[in-house]
Amino acid sequence: MPFYRITVRHGRPQQYAMQDVEADSLAEALRFAAEEMTVARSADADLAEIRVQMDPAARTYAGE
Repeated sequence: MPFYRITVRHGRPQQYAMQDVEADSLAEALRFAAEEMTVARSADADLAEIRVQMDPAARTYAGE
């Protein structure tokens, strides 16, 4: 099952809250993010990002 990193930008000054979740799909990760976001944070959030977390051993780098 893939892991996703959810990042939410909120507050003044801006702060970032990150959470890693395991989900069957991006849609499931989005549902989890929406359910877990606090009311206080959602009131001043202006950006949310979800990325698939790669296994570091599976990554390839330029020049390899």
